[in-house]
Amino acid sequence: MSWEAGSDEIYTVQVEVVGEDRSGLLTDIMVIAAENKVNITSVNARADEQHNAVIYLNIHVNDLTRLESLMTKFRRIRDVFSVKRVSNQAS
Repeated sequence: MSWEAGSDEIYTVQVEVVGEDRSGLLTDIMVIAAENKVNITSVNARADEQHNAVIYLNIHVNDLTRLESLMTKFRRIRDVFSVKRVSNQAS
């Protein structure tokens, strides 16, 4: 997928966040999304066999820079091990 600079196109991107399965991790993620005025269209969270929280977020973004900034902020959350883009599509 190409990201068109200056476009008004909104992209739905799925981001995977993996971290320690602890109380408040999802809240920390949602607070950062809200502070950055990012629309989250769905959330799927579970604990894996190693007791890690695996969280999938579908978010709306309009450019790659904004997505990368948001992912960097997610990585700074205490107990987050990894953040990656899983998929994306134009809305």
